[in-house]
Parts: sequence; structure tokens; C-alpha cells
Amino acid sequence: MILQVLAGFIFLFQAYRLLKDDYPEVQIVKASLLGLAISLFWQYLVNFLGLHLYVFGYLIAAVTAIFIFTKSFDWRFWSVMEVLTWPGLVSLAVAYVGLIEGVVYLVFVLGGFFWRNYRNFRWYPSGRVGFFFLINLILIAIFQIGLDFWQRWLIELSVWSLVLVSGISGIVLLSGREQGVK
Repeated sequence: MILQVLAGFIFLFQAYRLLKDDYPEVQIVKASLLGLAISLFWQYLVNFLGLHLYVFGYLIAAVTAIFIFTKSFDWRFWSVMEVLTWPGLVSLAVAYVGLIEGVVYLVFVLGGFFWRNYRNFRWYPSGRVGFFFLINLILIAIFQIGLDFWQRWLIELSVWSLVLVSGISGIVLLSGREQGVK
């Protein structure tokens, strides 16, 4: 519990630090409070239902808050998601220190050094923002699917399978490739 609170503070501090040059401070604080409220509600809900979807809840909280502020205050959704991916992975690694999940998230943090150069990949020709977020989302989903399959959590497995399909679809759509039928 203490590590999750510390991880939350790390994420919120880094989000503020990284976004303050592009967006008004008041909006960043409001988005942070909204994300925190969604996260706490989600945590209460999954505890009540006996599910193991905490990481999904953190993801939903961030995506929902950013989406609302994208629609209300002209935030650039993919740019913000891209910027917050790194602090999100670091926060997950801190939140799960001492568990296998923490090691895996730390590997994802280190893997970020490779994925950050995606604009140089020939197979992803568009160079559009959002790839760094989506590739990490896919990797987290694959890890969670394996973990949920091993622990026989069917609902969680289904949720992360949908997240995996969404992430792959997002990468295909953002790549901007022409999809023609021959």
C-alpha cells in the first residue's frame, strides 16, 4: 500500500513536471485530481468485486482524465499519453517492487530506451505520436494475459485480451498504411 501511494506521487509529480510547459498548471492539477478520483473509485470497485484489475484501473484513470481534458481544453491526446508513458511505467515498477510484476515493469522501463526511437523504424513509417504508449500497452497486456491465464482469472484475462486487441488496432491505425484489397 505504501509503495502504491509513493508510486502515485511519483507519477503525479512527473506528470506535472512534464506537462507544465505545454498546458496551464490549473488544468494539470484538475486532470490529476480527476485521474486520482477515478483511480480510487476503480480500486474500491475491484476490491468490492474481488477482481485483480488494479493496473487496468490506473490505465483507465489516466486515459479517461486525459481524454476529458482533450475534449474540454484542447489537450493533444496522443502527445500527452506519449509523455506520460515513461513516468507511468516507472510508477508501476515502484508500486510492485518485490513482486514479479515489478521486475517485468522495470524491464519495460529499460525497453523504453529501444522503443523511444520508433520514428526510425522502417516498419512504422508514419512516425506519429502514440506508438510509444501503444507498444507498452501491448506489452503490459501480453504480460497480464499470461499472468491471468496462469492464475486462472477469467474476467481479468478477458479484459486484458480486449486491451491487447485495442493496442494492436491502435498501432495499425496510427501507422497510416494504406490498406487496399488486391
